[in-house]
Amino acid sequence: MTLAASQVITVLANAMRRPTSDYLAIYQKLRVILEEDSWEPVELALHLVHIITTGVLVGDGDEIDNLSWRLDRLPRASADCNCRACLENRGIRTGPTPGSTVPNQGRGRYTRTAKEKGPAPGRPGWEAYGSRAARPESEAPPVSIPRPPLEAIEEAARAGRAHAQMASQSAADGAA
Repeated sequence: MTLAASQVITVLANAMRRPTSDYLAIYQKLRVILEEDSWEPVELALHLVHIITTGVLVGDGDEIDNLSWRLDRLPRASADCNCRACLENRGIRTGPTPGSTVPNQGRGRYTRTAKEKGPAPGRPGWEAYGSRAARPESEAPPVSIPRPPLEAIEEAARAGRAHAQMASQSAADGAA
């Protein structure tokens, strides 16, 4: 389980952008949790990353103290944890987080609900055409635009390079 604890520490260090040496204080706690409790290293790493990215800092405000405090209060198994990461890891769909939704989403001055049937004011709806299949098609066929010959493209590129070189040379002469 020593390897598993060091892998969890590596994941935490990457997530928190800190050196792995900062986590020596919680290494022993991680070993005990992985040996005695029903946590897999991946589940524990996901849980802790979720907690540190969405949770509130406790203690004196140091992230390592926060992790230590949370490890002391960790459920005995990931099956007992109801955090979003553990629920999703078990395949249980969760709703949106409180901060991820916008009140009145999709409702604005120019949007309508499904209950408000009919075309928007001032616009004919598809009903005016009978059905989508019966909507009017364009009378004019699509126009195909011929591509210029490769020689013309290369000539334009040479002219552009020459112009850019003259502009940079004149700017350098003006600065000198």
